[in-house]
Order: sequence, then C-alpha cells, then structure tokens
Amino acid sequence: MRFTADTAALAQGLRAVAAIISPQNTLPALDGIAVDAESAGIVRLTATDLTTELTAAVPAEVTESGSLVLPAETLVALVARI
Repeated sequence: MRFTADTAALAQGLRAVAAIISPQNTLPALDGIAVDAESAGIVRLTATDLTTELTAAVPAEVTESGSLVLPAETLVALVARI
C-alpha cells in the first residue's frame, strides 16, 4: 500500500476515528485503526468498539492499493510528528 495525503487531513481523520477507541479494550484488534487505500483516490480510516463503527474518508493519491490495521495510539502520534 502506497499513498500520499495531506498531513493535516490525515491527522484530522485519525483523531476523529481514534476518539471511539476505549483505553480499556479487552481485544487487541479494538485498539487499532484500519487503513484502506482505495484506487479511487480515497483512504478510509475505520475504528470500532463492537457497538459503534466510525469511518473517515481522506482524499489521497493512491499509487498502490491495500489495507492494514495499526495501533491507534502509535499511528496518531506518528502522523502528528510529521
């Protein structure tokens, strides 16, 4: 997966979906944010607490589509540093 996105837009989307993540999750997968880079020029960021799911769409230039789940705290901190 490869994409280029505006840092401010990506950070805003990450903060929005990370707000749903509880710090006391019992399942490790619930601590992550799913990142899906689509060939249509959109990166979808998704988080869930098994009751509610929140998705943010960030415009991006996608050169290689793909998806992965990364720990929310790490991802938000990494993008904030850029």
